[in-house]
Amino acid sequence: GNADQGFARLHLETDTDGDGFADVEKNGEVFGFARQVFPKGITTASNPFASPALATATIGAVGNNAISLDGSVPAFAGASCYVEITHGANQGHRFEIDEISSSGSQIIIEIASLRNTLKTLPATLAGDRICIRAHRTVSEVFGEQNFVGSKNAKTADRLLFYNGVTFEILWLWKRDNGYQQWVREGDATLANAGSRVIGIGEGLLVDVRNSPVTIILHGAVRQNAVALPLQVGSQLIGSVWPQAMSPDALGMTLENQFIGARVQSRA
Repeated sequence: GNADQGFARLHLETDTDGDGFADVEKNGEVFGFARQVFPKGITTASNPFASPALATATIGAVGNNAISLDGSVPAFAGASCYVEITHGANQGHRFEIDEISSSGSQIIIEIASLRNTLKTLPATLAGDRICIRAHRTVSEVFGEQNFVGSKNAKTADRLLFYNGVTFEILWLWKRDNGYQQWVREGDATLANAGSRVIGIGEGLLVDVRNSPVTIILHGAVRQNAVALPLQVGSQLIGSVWPQAMSPDALGMTLENQFIGARVQSRA
């Protein structure tokens, strides 16, 4: 096997009539891990794994900002969560959940969220299969214990997220008692920024200023297409699957509105 990457899936067979043959077969999600080494200096990074599914369901009725399910809303446990369409006409699209307002079999959608991949809830969502997942956070993916912190932002390890205009920079503040937490550059209060959500397909830069860092990325491996809206201008993106992929494989083609030109500066 490969010590730097691995995958596993639970396969369940049930013999209901005792004849020695499986009458029912079920497969769980595919889970995987990948070892990522960041040398000293600045390296690109992203998280190709999803959090485990909190629930799966089929959409029934669709409202202006709500969808009904054929099952119950899961416990969100304080996490920021989203609906991902895994099968159907809208496969790959995602919607942010209003966790406080959702209950019973009804999911309330934060319809104005910039993380939604569609601006409205189309009627064609009815009958689509969904998966409900929690967002991955900075502390979860880039655990503070793996990096070197400091009282000085100029010497601490950093994470840099590009918003299309400038970088949102998180540096690892180390307290006198040794406790470390990610904080935003320029935040005089040194508030803990470890709960910052890492968007689906969002890329970043990891600035290791001390010694090489090794982390283990892990989670569920998506089996569905994924929508990734791109804005005009520069942005950092990453694959949502744990494998090397070409621009063509990622859909960066003329058919998907990428513009070609004979001159590099216009393409």
